[in-house]
Amino acid sequence: MKLILTDFEKQKEALYKEVCADFTACKAEHPTATDSRIIRTIAAKHDMTEMGIRRILTAKGIYQRKR
Repeated sequence: MKLILTDFEKQKEALYKEVCADFTACKAEHPTATDSRIIRTIAAKHDMTEMGIRRILTAKGIYQRKR
């Protein structure tokens, strides 16, 4: 079954994919950098909060809290 997405949902999904790709690329390029530093960099790039980026990565299963 194919989902019908609105324009906003398509933009949101594209942003989520870009954020996930940025995180995995930065993690591969800078393996010694902390996750919080990478998240801070991505947040500045996309003009978002760090918590917003962290929520996206957690929802997609890419990032898990240390606790």
